[in-house]
Amino acid sequence: MNADRLPGNTDDPLPDTQPTRSTDSPAPENPAPPDPPPEHHSRPDQQPGPAPESERDPRQPELEREPQRKSEPEREQPPESSRTASQNDSPAPTHDTPNPAEPRSRQEHAALPTDGPDGRTESQAKSTKETSSNEDSNAQHKDPGNLDLGSPYIGSVEPGGKTAEAAHPRTEQERAKHIGDVFARLDKADAEGSSSNELHTIDPKGEIWSTDRTLLHHSLLDEIYARAADVPCDHEAIVAGGLSGAGKTTVLANHPEIDRSKYLTINPDNLKEEMARRSMIPEVEGLSPMEASELVHEESSYLARQLAIRAQADGKNLIWDITMSDQAKTEQRIMDLREAGYTKVQALFVQIPIETSLKRTESRYWEDQEKWLAGEGLGGRLIPPEVILRQADEEWGSGNRKTFEAIKGIADNWEIRDNSIDDQPATLVDRGQHEEATSSRQREQRA
Repeated sequence: MNADRLPGNTDDPLPDTQPTRSTDSPAPENPAPPDPPPEHHSRPDQQPGPAPESERDPRQPELEREPQRKSEPEREQPPESSRTASQNDSPAPTHDTPNPAEPRSRQEHAALPTDGPDGRTESQAKSTKETSSNEDSNAQHKDPGNLDLGSPYIGSVEPGGKTAEAAHPRTEQERAKHIGDVFARLDKADAEGSSSNELHTIDPKGEIWSTDRTLLHHSLLDEIYARAADVPCDHEAIVAGGLSGAGKTTVLANHPEIDRSKYLTINPDNLKEEMARRSMIPEVEGLSPMEASELVHEESSYLARQLAIRAQADGKNLIWDITMSDQAKTEQRIMDLREAGYTKVQALFVQIPIETSLKRTESRYWEDQEKWLAGEGLGGRLIPPEVILRQADEEWGSGNRKTFEAIKGIADNWEIRDNSIDDQPATLVDRGQHEEATSSRQREQRA
């Protein structure tokens, strides 16, 4: 896969140089072959870092050191509102910062139970840092410094090849170990500055994309927008929400009153797949492209906003396919549509229990991952159970449904459909219509 390459591991010392044999001493009759250089588990295009001073051959010239990456204080991520404002002449919506309940997930991956009924083993744990897009991520997970490099799930995987067969997790124990290795790999890549917004921005705060990356953005968005050339510009929109695995795409496709061909759908996760097809996801050895897609989480959210800005400027009919895990962001999306002149905004919620979401997201991940191991597709995208469990709500079943109940008054029409039963059509639970849609902010002001 021709993906962005990880930076070289500058912590690895250079192989020890062999001292030159003195001409005054005869060589042994059977000289031992020189020891092979130490094996590194880095990509072939990575350059080893400089050796410590004590291990360098004094006759060798001093190697040029790689320029240091931006220091941690400089790389502190700004609020999303400041990230988007500097990118465009027109003001970008600030509501689409990465959702803490969406796949910034590896940093929320808690240690799995030991000797549980599913046979999972506990991962080595370490504290993880908080990020601006995942403020309450304080879970523990496997230390990337202690990767089991002898594991059959670590190393270069060629989909459909012998190595892929060896790396094919089949039992529950093997799958649990594989997932732990995936998160450890992602932690290590992130610690090395391999997220795309670290690699491809040119300012200390990571707000301005490089020229080459901007050209890729334009190419990707132009292609997506060209596919929607026949979508009418009637200033109509649908905001669809639900837990991961709810089946929003299926419900929208089978809805008797919705013609998907008349809408441009915007979903940051779909944009991750578009990026994977273009080799825009940084490559992490041993992981499928979609397993590594968390490294473009910030960038895919940025692209979703830019696509929405373009569509709203034209009044093109669009569907926001989101989880509705955050009330303020969901409401802001609808208000942005209103401000852009959209006269018909529908809200749709696809309801499933938390337990069904857990089951479906795991099943979908392994289904996509199995295809990749067989040489098809882009692999599976991991959503740890903790991210879904955090959405549990005693009153509404999920925080996502709670958000929907809070914002449905902004929409002209709203509808709830239950899609809990596999292989059965979703059923209508409730629906409503408002003659005058008002936001919760406006209702508070009137009160």
